[in-house]
Amino acid sequence: MKSIILTGGGTGGHVYPNIAMLDNLKKHFDRIYYFGIGGIDEELAKKNNLEFFKTDYVKFDRQNIFKNINLFQKLNAAKKNAKIMIQKLNPDVVLSKGGYASLPTVIAALDLKIPVVCHESDVTLGLANKYARCKGAVMAYANKESAIKYKGEFTGIPLRRDLFKISKFDARSKLNVNKKIVLITGGSSGATAINNIAKSLPDKLGKDFYVIHISGKGKTDGTVGENYRQIEYTHDMPLYLNAAEVVISRCGATTLHEVAALKKKAVFIPLPKGISRGDQLLNAKIAKQHGGTVLYQNDLTATNLANCIFNCDKHMTPICENPNEKLLNLILKQINKTT
Repeated sequence: MKSIILTGGGTGGHVYPNIAMLDNLKKHFDRIYYFGIGGIDEELAKKNNLEFFKTDYVKFDRQNIFKNINLFQKLNAAKKNAKIMIQKLNPDVVLSKGGYASLPTVIAALDLKIPVVCHESDVTLGLANKYARCKGAVMAYANKESAIKYKGEFTGIPLRRDLFKISKFDARSKLNVNKKIVLITGGSSGATAINNIAKSLPDKLGKDFYVIHISGKGKTDGTVGENYRQIEYTHDMPLYLNAAEVVISRCGATTLHEVAALKKKAVFIPLPKGISRGDQLLNAKIAKQHGGTVLYQNDLTATNLANCIFNCDKHMTPICENPNEKLLNLILKQINKTT
């Protein structure tokens, strides 16, 4: 009986690609476990009937480096706890989506000589994946340029099968909207700069457009309008993405790849450097290469965003074909090396 541990958490971008791999993994693994820190990882793992194991975690503080003094001591303690759980399960391989939530599990598995495949969604390596790569993890990259630069495997980002199960017409019908839908989303936690102008956008777009605004958990204010609907959060993003004529979003890697795979018109508003490590600005360059429109936050106004929507005439092209199969083949290859 073969088994695999999935790990990655903190944000949806570190969880959804793992969940997207489940249909592929179930064909080859009898047992699939999820290691995470509790939060969206635990929520989605249990929703998909995966046995969840809560691990300790260590997060690097970019704002106050003095808080990182005991970082490696804490990491070693978290690693020891993860190692105890991993030894009991004796998995054949670990798949990590990176991020601070994954690192103790990854390092523990590598110490136990268990193959680890780490997937990097961004153009540059995150700290956790950078450390894991140095320790011997096999790397998979969402972008071709990254795979070439870091000498790894280009697999794209795993895509949920549900993305392709509903048409634009059926999605709009299900949402009871018969106009062109502009979908605004800032991710699971929302995006304040985008939220601040979302409510004024319908007046700029006119009666032919209907704005659906996913504001983020805890950030709804009950605003309603003739051509405006606000919701806090949804697990059914495929429904809303397929219904959209134009998608307005931050430029996180998972959303970028999903929107491109659906060949949508899109306007991306990347997080500025300083708020993030600058990865979304690099993602924005890839978005442009594949037909997306980019509006930088310094230029973000309701008028400028409306103009981008009006002038958005290109449908995006997929960034990678068959990403799930490519990542699965890389995982199976690591098991074959050890048998």
